[in-house]
Amino acid sequence: MAIELSRMAVDQLFDDMGVTPVVTGMGKLLCFKAPGLRVFVGDIFDLTPDILGPVDLTFDRAALFALPPATRMRYADQLFALTAGAPQLLIALVYDQSRMRGPPFSVDDPEVQTLYGTRYDARVLARVEDAGAEGGLAFQDVVWLLR
Repeated sequence: MAIELSRMAVDQLFDDMGVTPVVTGMGKLLCFKAPGLRVFVGDIFDLTPDILGPVDLTFDRAALFALPPATRMRYADQLFALTAGAPQLLIALVYDQSRMRGPPFSVDDPEVQTLYGTRYDARVLARVEDAGAEGGLAFQDVVWLLR
């Protein structure tokens, strides 16, 4: 299961897989279904636990750092509510925000602790340096396990 804001990205996913999904409306969302895969298209804030169903694990590769700071706590609250606190693998992006305006936005360790630390045991699993991705600006992917 996944949720994606861009229908174009979901169409591309299924095209790349060579699969024609069954598409149904679910409130403000669209649900694309194929064997072993269900992808919702729309705003994650329109998704409810009843629509989503049970969740065992969450993987956030690029959603949190795509959001402006004012929206991140609402997003963290929504994920927690949708998943009933299921463990989460989170990849945060850290860089000198004064050198580049987002998105993507830098989400440093203290912010991850602020967003998730009261509900999860938040631990860093890895830090991966990526120098020069944007005009010499050093980026760091920080992989978190939230349990």
